[in-house]
Amino acid sequence: MRRWLPRIVACAVLLLGIAASYWFHAKSGIEWSPETFREDLASVGAIGPAVFVAAVALRPFLLVPSWVFLAAGGILFGTLWGTLWATLGMTLGALWVYGIARALGRESIEQRMSGAIARIDGYLGQHGAVWLAAYTLMPATPVTPAFVAAGLSSLRPPTFALAVLVGLTPRCALYTFLAASFAEGDQTRILVASLLLGAALLAGWLVQRLWLRAGSDGRGAWRAKRLE
Repeated sequence: MRRWLPRIVACAVLLLGIAASYWFHAKSGIEWSPETFREDLASVGAIGPAVFVAAVALRPFLLVPSWVFLAAGGILFGTLWGTLWATLGMTLGALWVYGIARALGRESIEQRMSGAIARIDGYLGQHGAVWLAAYTLMPATPVTPAFVAAGLSSLRPPTFALAVLVGLTPRCALYTFLAASFAEGDQTRILVASLLLGAALLAGWLVQRLWLRAGSDGRGAWRAKRLE
């Protein structure tokens, strides 16, 4: 029973997430835009931050782009508190996804692991935290698939939590700073925030190109070694 308990809990959480997604999209009447979400949060008063964190944590199940929540947080709470609440919610959401993937798929992968897959898994276990932190820091990358992959790998939970926290904090700060700047109408801040976001997007693109090139060189060297 102990062996199956994590899977049962993961399935229950996954089903609850799917049910929440259906309710939010089909029954709640919420229009998923930063403005309407901000208005809904403002209407709940003092518990707004808690509702915001919960909504952001459920975001992977809601199939809503993260920038919608981050922009709403920046408009409603400002840069500092918006970044804090958004980072907390995004990290909790990442842990949910990681935990579900690990409970449902890690054991099956371990049983079938051999050859190149085993080497990749070992590499992720040793160096995956740096890659994950850099990947989640990039503003335009889809993070949920990366969290699933991390859950299926040998990356340990504390290492995963630290990596996503390091990567998500500046990611959230960029979006909330930009949204708060637009809300305040400060042209200088809008320009600075736009330049920072553009620089982050360019840096992310360059890093991805370098990773792809390094990966291609590494695979070529590995094949050459096997042929010797």
